[in-house]
Amino acid sequence: MKALITLAGAGTAIVLGLLGLSVWYESFLNFLAVLVPFMLLVVSGLAITIGMAEIKDTAKDEFSP
Repeated sequence: MKALITLAGAGTAIVLGLLGLSVWYESFLNFLAVLVPFMLLVVSGLAITIGMAEIKDTAKDEFSP
């Protein structure tokens, strides 16, 4: 019974999501236009931070006695 309720809720969410996307499609595109560059900045900053930590660890391992 619990799985059936979950399935019904998921189906309702899909229908409402598609309805909302069709009504507010232009707003959704504007949201993506803001979100994509922001996420690129966040992910690239994280990648640089991880890369620098990796370089420091490698340098520490190479020069440690």
